[in-house]
Amino acid sequence: MMRTGPAHQLPPGTGALGLAIFLGSLGTLFAGSLAAFWVVRGRAESWAEDLPALPQGLWISTAVLGLLSWVAQRSVNQLRVGNRPETQKLLLATVALALVFVVVQGLNWQALIRNQLPPTSGSLYAFTFYLLTGLHALHVLGGVVYSGLVCRRIRKGSTPGEGEAVANQANYWHFLGVVWVFLLVTLLGAATPSLDREGIARLFTGLTLATAIPNVWYWWKTLLALFHRGFFMQGVAALFPVMAYLFAWMRAPELGLRGVALRWFIAFAALLFCLSIRLGVLGVESQTWS
Repeated sequence: MMRTGPAHQLPPGTGALGLAIFLGSLGTLFAGSLAAFWVVRGRAESWAEDLPALPQGLWISTAVLGLLSWVAQRSVNQLRVGNRPETQKLLLATVALALVFVVVQGLNWQALIRNQLPPTSGSLYAFTFYLLTGLHALHVLGGVVYSGLVCRRIRKGSTPGEGEAVANQANYWHFLGVVWVFLLVTLLGAATPSLDREGIARLFTGLTLATAIPNVWYWWKTLLALFHRGFFMQGVAALFPVMAYLFAWMRAPELGLRGVALRWFIAFAALLFCLSIRLGVLGVESQTWS
C-alpha cells in the first residue's frame, strides 16, 4: 500500500514550543552577556576618557531591524487572508532586509576599526561592542536561513502547519529586535565614560523596583481570581508567590488568567536580571538602595 500523506507529521504547536525553548535559552545567553558587562563596567576602577563615539550606522541598523520585524509580521497577516504570492514576496523581503542589516553591521565594525579600536585592542569597550553585535549578527544570519526555508515551503504549495511556520519565523525576528534594543542601550552605556559605579547602581535599583511592580500585580491578580471563584484553600496557599504562579499556570482557563503565567515569568526574569546587576555592582554586603 502506498502512502499518500507525509510519513510523519508533528502535532500542531510543536514548532512553536521548540522555538519558545530555543528563544528562552538564547535570551539567557544574551542576558548573561549583558549582565556580565554591566557588573564589570560598574566595578571598573577607571574608564577610558578617549573612547571613540559609537558608529552612526547603529541607528541605521536599528531602523532596518524595525522594518524587518514589521515586514515579517505582514507576511503572517497576508497568509491568514490567503494571499500566498504576497506572503512569499514579504518573506523574500525579510531575508533581504536581514542581509542588509548584516552588511550595515560590517560597516559599523569597519568604522570602529578606522577609529583605532580593532577587536584586538584589549579594550573592554571594544570587546563589548564586537562580542555583542557579532553574536547578534550570527543569529540574524541564522534567521536568514530560517525565513528562507519557510519561503521555500510556501512556494512549494499549501502544506499543513505552514501558518505556524510563518508565525514562528516572525516571532524569531521580533525577539531579535527586542534583544537589539537592549544591546543598543548597553552600547550607549559603554560609550558614556561619566557613568560611574554609583550611577549604574542607581539605574538598576530603579529598574529593580520598576520590574517588581508587575510581579506584585500578577500575584495580586491571581489571589483575587482564586478567592473570587471559591478556591479558598488554594488562595491561602497562593499567599506564597511560587504557589500563586503555579496556580496561574495550571488553572489559567478556569481562573480567566490566560497569558498571565508567561507575562509573569518575563516580569520575574527582568526583576532577577536587574537585581543581579545591582548586587553585582555594589556587592551583596551593601544595603544602600539610594
